[in-house]
Amino acid sequence: MEKDYFQDISSNEDTLLLRWVDDFLVITPHIELAKKFLQRMHSGIPEYGVLVNTEKSLVNFDAKTPDGAVVKKVGMDEKFPWCGLLLDQQMLNVQCDYSKYEGNSSSFPPFSLL
Repeated sequence: MEKDYFQDISSNEDTLLLRWVDDFLVITPHIELAKKFLQRMHSGIPEYGVLVNTEKSLVNFDAKTPDGAVVKKVGMDEKFPWCGLLLDQQMLNVQCDYSKYEGNSSSFPPFSLL
């Protein structure tokens, strides 16, 4: 699907298209590429069973879906959440998002360092 529908976006040397299972992230300085990706995804890709939930979509620019729904916007002073990570849009730092564990210290995910 990425090769068939997003080659023009992912082949741009200034653009990064990431996918983790069914969650996509586009990082680009080119607003038109970001808007093109958003429009294609929200138009759906039936042969791959792609239907995007507008309520779960996030952008850091003003955007609407092809049917006119406003896409939720994350402010530039906020961290951008994606797949359990928080991306700092100013400093370009990445950190883990533990917000779903707040208030319940016994439910932090187990880890080990070997």
